[in-house]
Amino acid sequence: MSEFIIQGNFRPQVQKSLAIAYTLALNKPKLSFSQCMGNSFRQTVAGLFSHDKMNPYVMLSGHIEATKNRVENTEEDYVIAAQNTTYYNYSGQKKMSGLGVIQGKIRGLMQHNVLLVDSSGLPLGILGQQYWTRKGGLNLPKGEKESIKWLKGQGCHQSASESIQ
Repeated sequence: MSEFIIQGNFRPQVQKSLAIAYTLALNKPKLSFSQCMGNSFRQTVAGLFSHDKMNPYVMLSGHIEATKNRVENTEEDYVIAAQNTTYYNYSGQKKMSGLGVIQGKIRGLMQHNVLLVDSSGLPLGILGQQYWTRKGGLNLPKGEKESIKWLKGQGCHQSASESIQ
């Protein structure tokens, strides 16, 4: 749990709420977010996630640091950076904003993960994660839209090699 709650420089009350949300989600994995949080606490957590300081990099920062530490402390000869892209189809969500095209006329977004595993296949953690769409939707800087996965992935490889050395 420490990987989840050490993220960002938030007030202790915010970190406590994040820790409670983590515990609730962990203890009720088969329920939706709304069901496991409960109505009033769901609104609290949604407010935390929509805060200006909260973004995917902040949310993953504790986990990425822990992943780097596990890489540095592994006794394996090498570490594998496994990458995969996941497509989220939200075509049925007509009112949802920020979506772009992921294929043809399908609306949604794509997520690209870089997972580090040791030579025996033991997962060490996620080193990077990016979201994007084709043809806009995420308001990315010009030129980054077409190659975000590869630019960010290159940064992940650099971080991994720095951690290992």
